[in-house]
Amino acid sequence: MSTTTHRSKPIVILLTDLFNNGGIQAYNRHLCEALATGFPQEQFIVVSMYDQPRHPALFRGNIRLVACKPRKNKFTGKWMFAMRAWWVIICRRPRFLICGHVGFAGLARFFRALTGLRYSVITHGTDVWDVKDGVKYNGLKEAQHIIAVSNYTKMRMVANGIAADKIALIFNTVDTSLFYPKAPGGGPAGCVAELHRKVLLTVGRIERSEKYKGHDCLLEAVRLLGGEYLFLVAGTGDDLQRLKEKTRALGLEEQVRFLGYVSDVELVDYYNLCDVFLMPSKGEGFGIVFLEALACGKPVIGGNTDGSVEPLMNGRLGFLVDPDDPRAIADTVRYALTHKEARTDPVFLRGEVEKQFGIGAYNQRVHEIFSGLLR
Repeated sequence: MSTTTHRSKPIVILLTDLFNNGGIQAYNRHLCEALATGFPQEQFIVVSMYDQPRHPALFRGNIRLVACKPRKNKFTGKWMFAMRAWWVIICRRPRFLICGHVGFAGLARFFRALTGLRYSVITHGTDVWDVKDGVKYNGLKEAQHIIAVSNYTKMRMVANGIAADKIALIFNTVDTSLFYPKAPGGGPAGCVAELHRKVLLTVGRIERSEKYKGHDCLLEAVRLLGGEYLFLVAGTGDDLQRLKEKTRALGLEEQVRFLGYVSDVELVDYYNLCDVFLMPSKGEGFGIVFLEALACGKPVIGGNTDGSVEPLMNGRLGFLVDPDDPRAIADTVRYALTHKEARTDPVFLRGEVEKQFGIGAYNQRVHEIFSGLLR
């Protein structure tokens, strides 16, 4: 716990949640930790929409969590979150407001109109790519500062009329002490390892609204690859049943396993079990799962039309393919398994991801960006 005397006016951070699974949630946790350690003289108040009060050990002494318990009525829950955020602002009179999602930009704009409070908005991907008018857009336009997790997302906002000079980049990060090369454990991943087949893995939500992640095209690619390959699909969502039915229609029941929800501990085992990680997406703002797979030393295949190119450093750390071309994906899998080069070298991949996207690099970037904003 910090013993430094905090400034009288805190920094307020509005977040969707911290303790659920997902790339945005991981980003939120890393951001809070980076701010807390990088600015021990500051007091931060995190107002979270969906979290319940728990896991206080994750935070240092200069972060206070105000968690709004989930409510059955979604609209009521959002209304209560807005009221709680407003109460914190009028009672604590913060110096600065950080919005962890563009969905809060309109609320921040409202607070600014009433109090003059400066604010920054963190943007991730599809949440802002096509925002050209309305409440979110006006919230972005009037923000004093915007953070994008990839240059691709930045360029999409600039194309929609947001000033480029107020958008800074803070890439996603990966904790390489959690994701690292190891022998698969004795759980489900260890059982799969007994099958002695080439293992392909994809990780991500399986939602109707997120078909851009490429599951359909991957099934077609697996069909082209043949029976010597096993395709593991980690994740769940409202599109899972349709994908299972498509798997049966393609005659791939013996080649495809849907793993459902996978914890971080199990996920490390699956990364280490697989021979190639794939997510040929068309809608990634960045893609933290690429970093996790690279940290485990695995060859990675991503799409060449979205923010996926940035964790893969434009093809330096992984293979970029047309996400709509199953044959190209299948051919790239075969290439990755038969050619020795930097993109298939576990030591090189882990070293580069640590240097470019590790916690140390991320914390340094957060400090550089916010040092000016919080003055």
